[in-house]
Amino acid sequence: MATKKTNHRKQPRVIEGTSRYLLQLSRGLFYLSTDGDGKPLGVRAPSIAMHMSYVEADRLCQHFRSMGYNGPIVTDIYGRVIDGDALEAERRMQAERSQGIWGE
Repeated sequence: MATKKTNHRKQPRVIEGTSRYLLQLSRGLFYLSTDGDGKPLGVRAPSIAMHMSYVEADRLCQHFRSMGYNGPIVTDIYGRVIDGDALEAERRMQAERSQGIWGE
């Protein structure tokens, strides 16, 4: 017996759900993973670095800062620092995209 497919409304993408952010440990050094001692391992090539959501990158940033590291900051995949203006621009873009898709 065939089951009827139903279209469920897909939730719009939000900044928290994207993998478009990196954690820059220091100038030109991006987070790859954590070693067995809890220290961050870095790489010079952003394309090799761990790509994560903004929330994940921010959480790691706060964690490493609490351990005494003073360099970690959240960047986009191009290495640009994510500040309040960048977050607001991303929210607006996501809202506009959602509006265009769902008409809400």
